[in-house]
Amino acid sequence: MADNYLEKRMEDLRSGRLSRHGAASSSPRRDSLQWRYPPRRVLLIGNDTEKMTAATAAFVGAECRVAVATDCHDLGKKLRAAHGVRLYDFSDADSGLRIDVCVDDLFKAWRDVDIVVEINDCGDCGDCESGDMTARIASEAANSIAARRSSLPLISDYGGRWIAVVRADAPAPRLSAPLADVGFTISTVRCGDFAPTGATLFGRTLLYLTLPDSRLLDSSEIRLG
Repeated sequence: MADNYLEKRMEDLRSGRLSRHGAASSSPRRDSLQWRYPPRRVLLIGNDTEKMTAATAAFVGAECRVAVATDCHDLGKKLRAAHGVRLYDFSDADSGLRIDVCVDDLFKAWRDVDIVVEINDCGDCGDCESGDMTARIASEAANSIAARRSSLPLISDYGGRWIAVVRADAPAPRLSAPLADVGFTISTVRCGDFAPTGATLFGRTLLYLTLPDSRLLDSSEIRLG
């Protein structure tokens, strides 16, 4: 119930039924690059607090609908309270929650998923088993999204973006699902711990990689820091 209420409030805000109080208008700064970012449907998978928070803030700030799949209960609770994300909490092993059911729920609510960001980092929520859980969730999500997309009568011209975020010295994950067959491009971002301004750079990098014109960056590898 709380998930649905928060998501509805965020949807009202995006559609203009609610207003952002106290928001100051600003003009483009000199020597800055400006672009229009069309709202997208975004699934974020991971447990690293810094990177998940930065990614959520970036996409919510771009007026996207955002869902979070994590097995870190505190992180999921924090992101839902702060941003009204749709939350899939895998922290309770006895809950029986399955990623294919979550993907079905997203397609029922949104009709499609445009962007998936998997953050493969142990983070600060437990040990490296948490990172293994992220990889499993991402792999199952890829298979489920590919299956659901293949049954759609029409795939959008945008296609889709799948971004795998890994640490600088980690191998890039391999997805077995035929994502390219259903319009997804796949990119890798290598990123260590954040510097003081790293969160903003990380969020902007994700937005740039998911722009409509960024399809040319398919199979690319980006290094931050």
